[in-house]
Amino acid sequence: DLQADSEYKLAVLAVNEVGAGPPSEILVTTVPRPSAPVEVMQQKMGCCDARLAWRVVDPEAAPVMQCRVYSATGMLTEVTRSAAYHWLSGLWIATVADLLPECGNELAITAINSAGESNRQSIQTWTLCKPRAPSRLHQAGRTLKSVTLRWIVEDPTGAPVQHCIVSCQDRECAKVTRRWWHDQNSFWSVTLPDLQCDTQYDFTVHAVNETGAGKSCSIIASSVSRPQAPSALEQTHDDLSQDSSRLMWKVQDTTGSPIQYCLVRIAGRQIQVGYSIDCEYQECIIERPLEVADYSISAVNALGEGPSSTIRAWTCFRPNKPVNVVQTSRTSSSASFRWQIMDGCPLHKQVERCRIWHGDDVLTEVCCADALAADGLWSTTLSDLAPSQKLPIRVSAVNSVEEGPLSSFLTLLTSTPANAPTVKQVDRSATSITICVAVSDPQGAPVQRCIISFPDREPFVVERGCWQQVTLDDLQPARETPVSVYPVNDAGAGDAVLLLARTSNRPEAPCVSQVSRSPTSVTIEWTVEDPQGAPVQMCYVAVGAKRGRPQTVTRPVASGKWKTTIKNLSHSETLTVNVQAENDVGVGPKSYLQVCTSTHPEAPSVEQCSRSANSISLNWFCPDPLGAKIQRCKVFLEDDVCQIIQRAQGIQDGIPGVWTCAIAGLESSKTYCIGVVAINAVGESEWSERIAYTSVAPNAVWLEQFARSAKTITLEWTVDDPAGAPVEECVVSLSPGVAKTIPRPSAGGPWRAKFSDLKPASAYWANVVARNCVGVSPEKWLHVYTSLCPVAPTIEQSDRTATSVSLCWTVDDPTGAPVQKCFIRLRGKPLAEVSRQRGFAAGCWSFTVDGLEGGRGVALQVLAVNEAGRGPAVNCRAFTSRLPGQPWIEQTDSQPDSLAIEWTVDDPDGAPVLSCRVQMGSRSFTFHRSDSFSTSSGSSGGKWTASFKDLQPSKKFCIRLTSINAVGEGRTKEFSVYTSKFDRRSGKVYEMYHGTSEEYARQIERSGFRPSTHGMLGRGVYLSRDLRKARAYGCVILKCKVAVGKVKIINHQGHRLQQSWAQNGYNTAWVPPECGMVPSGLEEDCVWDPKRITVLSRVRI
Repeated sequence: DLQADSEYKLAVLAVNEVGAGPPSEILVTTVPRPSAPVEVMQQKMGCCDARLAWRVVDPEAAPVMQCRVYSATGMLTEVTRSAAYHWLSGLWIATVADLLPECGNELAITAINSAGESNRQSIQTWTLCKPRAPSRLHQAGRTLKSVTLRWIVEDPTGAPVQHCIVSCQDRECAKVTRRWWHDQNSFWSVTLPDLQCDTQYDFTVHAVNETGAGKSCSIIASSVSRPQAPSALEQTHDDLSQDSSRLMWKVQDTTGSPIQYCLVRIAGRQIQVGYSIDCEYQECIIERPLEVADYSISAVNALGEGPSSTIRAWTCFRPNKPVNVVQTSRTSSSASFRWQIMDGCPLHKQVERCRIWHGDDVLTEVCCADALAADGLWSTTLSDLAPSQKLPIRVSAVNSVEEGPLSSFLTLLTSTPANAPTVKQVDRSATSITICVAVSDPQGAPVQRCIISFPDREPFVVERGCWQQVTLDDLQPARETPVSVYPVNDAGAGDAVLLLARTSNRPEAPCVSQVSRSPTSVTIEWTVEDPQGAPVQMCYVAVGAKRGRPQTVTRPVASGKWKTTIKNLSHSETLTVNVQAENDVGVGPKSYLQVCTSTHPEAPSVEQCSRSANSISLNWFCPDPLGAKIQRCKVFLEDDVCQIIQRAQGIQDGIPGVWTCAIAGLESSKTYCIGVVAINAVGESEWSERIAYTSVAPNAVWLEQFARSAKTITLEWTVDDPAGAPVEECVVSLSPGVAKTIPRPSAGGPWRAKFSDLKPASAYWANVVARNCVGVSPEKWLHVYTSLCPVAPTIEQSDRTATSVSLCWTVDDPTGAPVQKCFIRLRGKPLAEVSRQRGFAAGCWSFTVDGLEGGRGVALQVLAVNEAGRGPAVNCRAFTSRLPGQPWIEQTDSQPDSLAIEWTVDDPDGAPVLSCRVQMGSRSFTFHRSDSFSTSSGSSGGKWTASFKDLQPSKKFCIRLTSINAVGEGRTKEFSVYTSKFDRRSGKVYEMYHGTSEEYARQIERSGFRPSTHGMLGRGVYLSRDLRKARAYGCVILKCKVAVGKVKIINHQGHRLQQSWAQNGYNTAWVPPECGMVPSGLEEDCVWDPKRITVLSRVRI
């Protein structure tokens, strides 16, 4: 009556006449639900269905009996184990119908057993879809009446393209059927006949599969057309005479119909020139008497003559284009320039004259005698131009043949008026300003004069060379005057520049500060900036509103600071001073400053600096007021004057403002109110008071136990010394009735006291009192102890052999009484005494017990002893070495007449396995550790190996293996091993067979094997050396050559490397015959890398 797929905690206990024993607990589970399906894949797709495959792990004792497939709207189908499970591959396979066409469908699969339904496993499936539009569609060829098209179409998964339709203007032109050898990357092609020549057509192509027709793709194609017009026409200069011309041109032969010849027409004549396919340029030499002629050239193919191109040619050439045309000089009404004509060809006729062009008009014409210089340069000057004129011109050369081409444009420039000058003010006074003018000369027209004007004055002219410094007088002071300057040259007046010039100003307000004071006077200091051109002459100082006439201060001679002293003032007086500066322009604004005469001192800041039992020492800070130092200070005790401190005796160490004094004859542990008043020439400061104290009795000490032993206690304490009255001695008492007086330790060490002859493991009360010259501190009590007995040890077994056990234990040493020895008891009886010198090292005790029985446990007790006594005993159960465990065996090699095995067995602690006995039928073999055991590098364990020879092929043998150590023989392990029917040495090349269908056989022969992703041995290609095994998998048997590499034998279900042999360094896994893994009992191989397999031929059955 338990619930399915649930976990329960059970307890089992045994009961006898005495009672119930301790329970033993175990976690048990009922049959679980299946886990979600794994390795879900889509194997095949249809228009509205899909075939799915998945794997489900069967829970123990409750295999999966059915599976369900769900969509977003509900369950689609349910399959049973008998109908959908394939035991050979371990896969569930089912076909799901009623899916949406041409799209993805989100499905989920669950597994069901007697415990319930598993969680869902999702998969995205796809149904068949129509083809996409063709790509890379292009015209591959053409004739007079046909075109050839080529394209590529991608095959949809599961529904390859069956044929393609080519249409023109909604009319089907051709249907192209898929060839048997067509693959994914092959081009489709078609030739469309019966077309009109020299015509363009708009073709569309779409692909069709079993789902339907896909999208189309368009292309403009054309049949053969007439040739294009010739290009790159030129007349060459090589090997010409005066009555012939050589012409060259290009014709592109891209129409689909080859060019037959070219026609050259001139002045009613027609010349036929043959077409050369191998030459990039076609050429023709024309014999004629004309000097200049226009040629027309065209190409002819089977359709007729194409359009023509025209070129003009000469026998004697016209002049070249003038080059290097540059302007050489200019004035305000003329411009000069030069140029050059290159005559590189001997057939050029001499240039007779040159023409100067402005637009379509000839400005002038110059002959060779007037314009050509000896160095080959032509030059001329154009006059009667306007100032600042821009005249674009071109030049051409003329000889007896005709006029040559025009040169590139040159823009002639005449001189312009000057640019605006740069004007700045360089000096000033109260009634005048000085300016500086800088102006650049235009090319060909230097500046002759500058005109300067300003308000209320007639403009005046400054000739060239005089405008670097111009002074303007009779101006008003402290005013801005607008000054206008513009230059003049032969081209006219330039742009004017306006400058705001300023005469000297009145002085600015002075910057005033107070530099000193006394009870009846103040001294001030100020600075004032001199205006440019009008320095300050004197300053006026006025005090308040009713202090009489202002004081006049003349300009200082040596320094730039002004200074004066104001006298006959009252002490502690605050008043306002104003200062004005005056120069040639006038008096500047006032500057105000509040000044003060000397004042009485501030209230002192008093502190107590030291004390004793009957005196106190004070110091205080009181700064001297400016101009009136403090002369003395009065010190009050309560309300009476006790001391008057003069400046000479009260200033501490010569530090200004710091005073000190001492007051004696006071009572101890008392509080006093001290007052201080400072006095200078002005008067007394305010009262300042401070609470002061004489020394007091000590406070309670801070006490702790410093050390202990079994019979002694050492105390340590600290006590703060009261200020001015240090502690002189301490009285220490220990109950009952023991007391000591401890004098003050020298060199400032801690206070300590030691008491001896006490009882071990006992507690006492300690009391300490401190004493100084004032009195006694409060008592301080502390609970203290002598050393204790040891605690229980912590024991563990450190080693073992067949007849002995080794123990190690730790036990804390009590403070002041370390453990001296330990006692060992065996089964309650004394066994040994372990002293600290013999059994203690590195913080751990150890002992070995010999003469025990192997494979048994023994009860031991350990207790520790010190000066205080014995500690409690601790029980420990130790074990000698045990018998070996059961070995783990694997078969590593199998040949027709021999086999090899390897096994591992754990070495028991202290008794490693010494030998192993192997029984095979009636024969018995013993393998010793020195001969058959090897240790892997970097590993803590090792392996035993054995090989057996002279065996019969293709046989099963049962072996019994027993491990032996110093204790005895371990448990025997039985294991089945197999010999092979064929030679199977690692690294060899063998012939094997693979059975499959006709379709898959062709794919394997064309593109090689593809590893299976699911199978009994995991991923790989499955083959067999037994032809009968391959025959069960298909009608076509492929004979293959296999390089097996390193081979792993898998001889039972659940082998630890059954699915992971390739990840452990093996190339091939082999299942021996009759081992129980394959129902047919025939051997099977799985090869990880398909590149190790070569198909030789097909085997006829």
